[in-house]
Amino acid sequence: MSSSLPFTVQDDIEAKEKYAAQQRDKNTRQCSSSRIRLWTLVIIASITTLFLVTYFDLLPVKYEEFSKKAKKILSSYNLKQALEVIEVDLRDDDYQVKMVLKEISDRETFPNIFLNGESLGGSDDLERLHKTGQLTELLNKNQLLIA
Repeated sequence: MSSSLPFTVQDDIEAKEKYAAQQRDKNTRQCSSSRIRLWTLVIIASITTLFLVTYFDLLPVKYEEFSKKAKKILSSYNLKQALEVIEVDLRDDDYQVKMVLKEISDRETFPNIFLNGESLGGSDDLERLHKTGQLTELLNKNQLLIA
């Protein structure tokens, strides 16, 4: 009987080691497949985001470029009085001003050029009016140009 006891204890130890090794292998495989799935999802999400940003041109726009363009167009005219420029993004209440301008002009982009309370549009609209001569007509009509 004593000779079978060491085999039983040895068998028990081997069985426990074998079981522990199987569990380690099983956990390692599950961990690996979980990590692979996670990384696959991260890569797919990144590629999708990059595609959407590129395709729909969702990168942040620097409004100052458009504002500079509008100021340059308007400064090319010999105006009777200086332009009143309101830098909305420098105000503490910029969000409220943007919402009010949206209600008034149905535009939430900047610059938003007004002439006697009426929105002419943004810098592209101003450039179009300038190139077609309509801006000169509007400024003359409102007696804003020095003759």
